[in-house]
Amino acid sequence: MLSATMLLSLGIGCHHELETARINDILGNIDANTGDPQVGWDTDEFLTDISEATLIMSSVVKNDGLAPGGFNFDAKLAEGEY
Repeated sequence: MLSATMLLSLGIGCHHELETARINDILGNIDANTGDPQVGWDTDEFLTDISEATLIMSSVVKNDGLAPGGFNFDAKLAEGEY
C-alpha cells in the first residue's frame, strides 16, 4: 500500500486517492486541508490550487456527492494570507 507521502514524492496527488476510493465505492469524508509536498503531511491550510480543487470536485460530482460523508474544513489562514 502506498502512503500519502510516497504518492506525493511520485507526483501523484490526492485526486488519485479520491478516484480510487470513488471507483471502489468507498469515497466518504474529505479532509479539505492542503499539505506540503516537502513535509509530506497536512499543514491545516486552505487549498489554494484551483487545478487541484477542480480535480477533487470532479470526483465528488462523479460520485453524486459524499453522502453520508462530507468535507472537513479544519484549516486556518497561513501566515501571509491575510
